[in-house]
Order: sequence, then structure tokens, then C-alpha cells
Amino acid sequence: MVENGLWSIDYDQEETISKMTLSDTFCHMLGFKDNSEIPNTAEAVLGRIHPDDRSEIIEFMERVPGDFQHEKYEGEYRILMRDGNYQWFDINCRAVRRMNGSLSQLVGVIVNIDKRKKASEQEAREEAFHRAFTDLNICEYYVDLQENTFESMKVENPLLEIFRNSQTWDELIQRLLDNYVCPESKVAVAQIYNREYIIKELGKIKGELSQECKVMINGEQRIVSNVVMAGDKDENGNPKHAMIFLRDVTDSKNAEKERRKMLRQNIAMDQLLQGVTRIVERFAVCDLDSGRYDYYEMNNDAVYQPAGDYLKFIHYMSQKYVVITESINAQMEYLLSPEHLRKVILSEEDLYTFEYCNFDKSSYKVMSVIPVEWKGSVLSKVMLIVQDIGQKHELEKLANTDGLTGLYNERYLSTKLKQNGKFHKKFAMFYLDLDRFKPVNDTYGHDMGDKLLKAVSQRLRKCIRNTDYAFRIGGDEFSLIIEEGNINDEFCEMMVRRIKNAIDAPFVIEGHILYVNTSCGYAIYPEHSPEIGDIRIMADHRMYRDKIQNRKKI
Repeated sequence: MVENGLWSIDYDQEETISKMTLSDTFCHMLGFKDNSEIPNTAEAVLGRIHPDDRSEIIEFMERVPGDFQHEKYEGEYRILMRDGNYQWFDINCRAVRRMNGSLSQLVGVIVNIDKRKKASEQEAREEAFHRAFTDLNICEYYVDLQENTFESMKVENPLLEIFRNSQTWDELIQRLLDNYVCPESKVAVAQIYNREYIIKELGKIKGELSQECKVMINGEQRIVSNVVMAGDKDENGNPKHAMIFLRDVTDSKNAEKERRKMLRQNIAMDQLLQGVTRIVERFAVCDLDSGRYDYYEMNNDAVYQPAGDYLKFIHYMSQKYVVITESINAQMEYLLSPEHLRKVILSEEDLYTFEYCNFDKSSYKVMSVIPVEWKGSVLSKVMLIVQDIGQKHELEKLANTDGLTGLYNERYLSTKLKQNGKFHKKFAMFYLDLDRFKPVNDTYGHDMGDKLLKAVSQRLRKCIRNTDYAFRIGGDEFSLIIEEGNINDEFCEMMVRRIKNAIDAPFVIEGHILYVNTSCGYAIYPEHSPEIGDIRIMADHRMYRDKIQNRKKI
């Protein structure tokens, strides 16, 4: 049986709240004995709404008096219970108006939907697990970082026993360390599963925490990847839950073992100088302990000093190049730091690589880091090898470029949006559509129309920086993505004016003076919406609103 609580709000002739009434059933649902225990002022009731939902309620209360198109309203909100916890409620109400149209009363019903809501959230969590990783997971489980509890989604033998015998997550991790993790990996695993550390780190970054370790399973040494992904947050914005995955990566590492061994042999110092130099542009041998490097150039065009301070060396490279490997969201200076290299290179078989390019994207390269020397179990010397991969990126550029205008195409726009959403990277998206373009095609032919599109594209490029992105989506529709700088509404409105001034100026093509205008809309991620798909829709809708306004001016 579903319990309904009744409530009403009375308004005076000036449409100001004069009285608020809560039924005893309403109060019972919140854990109170009757309505005498809850102040019936609007401010007191509003104070019980979850902070994240409060602005929506306030906006609703301000909108209703003048909203003559709707009589019924509904929404789902979190309300503070007597025990100090929030629960989800469904709120439905109807507006009652006087003969003159002014608001007289809001009458509503409240229904507790907390169990249904949390069951839906649980289902979404389970789907998130199986989207993140697949069959190679040894286990998948959810952790309440603040309550020190866990909930298993998938656990395979032989880890079942420690899951069954552990009451808290701290107990589970201790049993994992005592029974499975090899001695050389215990410190790193203990750190990544420390709850205070996770809360602190996931509060600072948008990605995930990961650490590979060696474990003993059924008497066999295996390599396991430990991944900690952010779940939801509490009302103060602190990480509350985390998704944990243990994935056996032994086979994938062994599959590359022979190839890495061969590569390591091929890039040994003598062979590099005698034969392999024909496939290597430049390399450096770097001592992580002393902080010194020795640099070798194979093309007689030295880019760096032949020897010097390693930290200054990688800082200089970080000023010239940007990392473009999709799975990495960091600067080159960090990726090549001794601390990071010692985290990702754990054995002689490990090879660490990433791609990078210069800022104008005219040159693409791959950096390979090979372990050369160890002191005990600590990496002490590495070799940095650079190879050109421009041909690969030329092919990718062809696939991502519009053949007529040379701008990026629809395919790459989707890819770029997906990447920015993955790394939670702030950006502004502009949607553009040409007005009065069809008459040019009809009057002068499609060849002239194509030339006009090329000219528009050239002007759009001049409106943005080299680090920004311009796309032709199709026909006479275009888009821009701007990622860096002080991105806000004021900046975007300035950009809209700049774009319109550029496109609205007359074009002179083959002696003909041509005029087109542009309609333009924008949206900012994540300021306007945390969902990437919504950003594109919002920019498109605003563009069409602008088009309607432009038609009214004609």
C-alpha cells in the first residue's frame, strides 16, 4: 500500500504565501509524530529540501504565479527525515486560481519513492560495472568509503572466501594483502586501497586510480590490475562510493614479452649506433638517480644539448609538445618524471609509450621509454626513443577532414565530444548555420556555392586560435569547439558577435558580390549540462532560436 501525504500552500491577493499546511500523514512519512513537530513556514519546509534540489524548488515557486499554461506540476526531490538522512519523494500538485487569474492555492500530494529510486540507482550501478570492464575481471564490487562497507557484484574463486569472511572493507583488504599479494607489491596495494587516500585523490581528479601488482593465485604468480573508479558523492561533494575492479592482465603482458625482449635488444647502445639508427630519429639515456641525461641525434639536426640536467630536459620538451594519447590526460613533464616512470615500469619486460605532437600539429611522434638499468628493484636508468609517426596521422587526418573545406568533419566532431566527456574537459561548443545560402546555389550554381563554403571556412578559421577546432557538419552547417581560456557566457557572446561580423561581411567571388548571414548558438560543458549529448542539443536549439530572431529582422 502506498502512503500519500497531503499539503497545501495558501496565497494572498498579492500572490504572497500566507499559510502552509502539512497533513499528519505527511509528517509521519518524514518520521515525525504529527505536524506540530514541524514548523509550517515556507522557509522551514524549504530548509528540509536537499541542497542540490533546493534551487529547482525555488525556481518553481517563483514561476507558478505567472504560469497560466499549466495547472499540474510534479517532480522528484530529496527531503530531510527526522533521523538526519535524506529520502526521495514524488511531489504532485495543482494550482487553484481566483476569478481574476491570480494564484489562490497550491494543493499537493507527496509519495515516498526512496526504495524504488535506490533500486533503480543500484541497477544503474550494476550496468556501470559491466560497461567498464568485462570477462577478465576477477572481481567487481562497490565500496561505501565513509561507512567502510562493500557490496559484491562479481567475485571469482579463489577470492570468494575472503569476501565471505569479511564484515568491513578494511578487513577484506587486509585479508587480500595477507593471503594473495606478493611482498614486493604490498605497500603499493595498501596505499591504493586506503579509504582516506581514495577520498582525497578522487576528490581532486576526474579519472581513476590504478595500480598493477603481483599476486599468488592457486600457487601461480599472476599480475593483477587494481582499478578504483569514482562513484557518487555525498551532500558535501565528497566521494562516498567507489567502484573496484581486479583484472588479471598476466596473459596480455606475456603476449608482448618476446616482442619487448627483442625490442630491448635492438635498442641496446651498440646496436643503436651501428644499425638501428636508420629507424630512430633521436634518443637519450637518462640516469634517474643522478638526474643527468646524454642525448644522441641521428639526423644531424640536434634539437637538445648533448648532455645536461634531466629535469630541465623534460621541462623543455613539455614546453614544445603536447601529449595526444587518448588514455593519458597529463603533461609530458609529468609522464617522464622519475616518480611516474618508476610507477609504470615495474620489470625489465615493461615498455612505456605515448604519442605527442608540437602545438601546431605539424609533426607527430611516439616516445618509447625502455628500462636500461636497475639498482635492486628500483629503476635507475632509462632510454627515451623518439620515432616519427606522421604518416599514420596523415591517414587519420584524411578520415577526419571534410573534403571540400578542409575543416574537421562530423565523424571527428563526435570523437572530440566523446574525448572531452571522458576527461571532463571544459569547453564551449558553437553551432552555426548559414542564412540565405540557398539563393546563392539557385542563382549561381553549386560550384559557386562550394566556393562560398570554402570562403566561409577560411573566415571561421580566422575567428579561432590554432588550438581550437572548426568543423563542417554537412551542407551549410558548421561547429566550433574552444577548450582553453576563460570560458563563460560573456566570452561566448563575444565569440558569437565575432563570428557574425566575419560571416556577414560581403564575399567577392569571381566578380560576384555575395551576402550570407549566420545563425549561431552555443553551450558550455559542464557549466550548462554535465551530459555531453545535452551540450550539442543546447547549442543546436539556441542556433535555431537565433535563426528565428534573424528572420523577424528581415
